[in-house]
Formats: sequence, C-alpha cells, structure tokens
Amino acid sequence: MKSGRSGGQGRSGGLGREGGSGREGGSGGLGREGGFGRDGGFGRKGGKRIYGLGEHYWDRRAQRHGLQAVGHIDSSTKEFEQDTEAAWAAMRPLAVHYRGKRVLDFGAGWGRFALFLAGSGEVHAVDGSAQMCQLSYDNFVRHVPPGEPLPFEDNFFTGGLFCYTVLQHVPNSHVDWQCAELRRVLAPGSYMIVCDAVGDSATAYGHSTGRSLERYQELLPGLEQRPAITGGIYQPALLAGWKVEQ
Repeated sequence: MKSGRSGGQGRSGGLGREGGSGREGGSGGLGREGGFGRDGGFGRKGGKRIYGLGEHYWDRRAQRHGLQAVGHIDSSTKEFEQDTEAAWAAMRPLAVHYRGKRVLDFGAGWGRFALFLAGSGEVHAVDGSAQMCQLSYDNFVRHVPPGEPLPFEDNFFTGGLFCYTVLQHVPNSHVDWQCAELRRVLAPGSYMIVCDAVGDSATAYGHSTGRSLERYQELLPGLEQRPAITGGIYQPALLAGWKVEQ
C-alpha cells in the first residue's frame, strides 16, 4: 500500500473496486468539549490514563511519524507492517459481509485499511486530522473538523462499519454521542467490524479508556468478540457482528 499527496476527490461516491474517491465522507474526528477537540489533552482517573486526543495531536503525530502515526509509534517499520498484515488477515474473512455495498471506514487515518476494504465494497474513509488525510492515497480520506455530525443520510451505509483502534480514544463523556452518530448512518442489517483495546488488555497499551466488552455491546449492539488477532506486536480485540436495531 502506498501513500500519495496528488489527485483530487469527486463529489459523490467512495473508493470502490475500480479506485477513485468521493467527498460524501464524514468526520473521524472527535468532539470539542472536555479537552477532546482540536487541541485535545488527557488526564488520569483512578490511576488510568484517559485519552482525549484532538485534531492537533494527530496532526503533529502525522507530521512527525508519517504513515506510522496510525500505528504503535514505538514499533519499527517492519513491526508496523507485521501489525497491519496480522490485523487484516484476521479481518479479511469478515469483510466479505460488506458484499460490494457502502462501507464507512471511521477514523481511517491516511487509509491504512481502506484500500484493502475497497476489494469488498464502496469505501467512504473519513478522519478528523487534516494532516492524516493529506497522507492518504490520492487524497481519498476526507477531513471534517472534529465534533461535527457525520454528513450522511440515515441508513446510508448498507454494507456497514469498519473502525480500527479509534473508539478506544474517545472519552466516556463523548462516546455515547459518537456511537449514536455511527448507528444513525448504518443501515439495518449492516455489518460492523471494530478493533479496540478492550477491558484488561487496554492497560497493556496505556492509551485507552479501557471499556469492557459489555460496554462496547451497549454502544454498538450486535458486536460479538471474535478470535483474537495473532502475530504482530499490537493485538487489539476483534469485535464484529450484524447491527441490531434498538
């Protein structure tokens, strides 16, 4: 997978099997309140680090680390590639459920997995960091300032949701709103793939809100824990399932 700065975006559609890109994207960004906007910041609660990383944080991280900004920044380039390959190997069999339909890659960064996903459906990749989006291949990841509702119609994504290590950074004060937005744009019966540091595993990485599996299932009903990602250095929990209407 390569990264490019050239190219433009069309006004409709998403990245599909034939390539190309669209502007009907949304924000992978985060809210403006409680230290979780453009500047971000984090605090501690009960000895745990509670992240509130905003747009400026991710912009600086992209400027400093380039493509590896979306991974574990202590990893080598080889380890980053191993993490990507191991994660996609576990998720690829599940991505067939998108069946050529519209898929939201939420918090896509520079599109680390979007080009893989394009083999399964029409991908709309979105992120809240302008610098991350500038790193994307043919600029297909759209930037929308943090805190804005997703600019999609209700039930727009007939294929489903792909979300890799994003919600773990959303503070408790904002996660209900953010997930309500995700549920709004997902069509009934669409498929969800979410990877995050869940529960006790969160403490090993030191950068997560550490929500339980049950909490994820409340936020996005239909998620079930799948076989663990093996290989690589960074091994978040793999959750997936069909969206359940509330």
